[in-house]
Amino acid sequence: MRKRVSAIAAIIAGCLVSSGGLQAAPASVYSDIALDKCTLLEEEPEFGSALWRCDGIAGYDIYLREGDLRFYIAFGRDGAFPGTHGQTLAPFNRLGEKLEWRLDEEGRPFATIVRYFVDRGSHQAGIDPLPDGQVLVVSKFEDGESCHMAFIDALETPNANAVARNVADDRSAHFVCRSDAPDLEGVVGEDLGIR
Repeated sequence: MRKRVSAIAAIIAGCLVSSGGLQAAPASVYSDIALDKCTLLEEEPEFGSALWRCDGIAGYDIYLREGDLRFYIAFGRDGAFPGTHGQTLAPFNRLGEKLEWRLDEEGRPFATIVRYFVDRGSHQAGIDPLPDGQVLVVSKFEDGESCHMAFIDALETPNANAVARNVADDRSAHFVCRSDAPDLEGVVGEDLGIR
């Protein structure tokens, strides 16, 4: 009887795999976006702006543009320059050193996760500046185009990286960049100026 049950279980498992019933879980790979590991393409010190290209995956390069004390991220494929300046956050900000790609079962990127360090203000005389906030920005990625899907307060939200991955995996397939707005996810602490 035990052999028969095992054989039936093996047949069911084989049917599930062949019909797509069991799919590989999304995976993560990482790209360095530390500026000293990227190539400086343009710099205009007078205006405080610069453009870097960083190595991505699957034929995509990552373009980082600094302007007005904010960083924008865009993507170009096979050496082509991106068609947009990319997206950023409203507060003055800087980037973490890694960009996380979420990949489907065929190894295609469908989302990115990036840590932003955001200026929480107070630059007035006699007032101590607040420490930087940290926001994980989850973006949909499709054919080189990207848009923000969610913001996660990385200092207040327990297991913030896992929350970011879950949001990326659950929302990317149905999120419409032209019409859907990004959400705040997890625990939101002090106002980060991102909504």
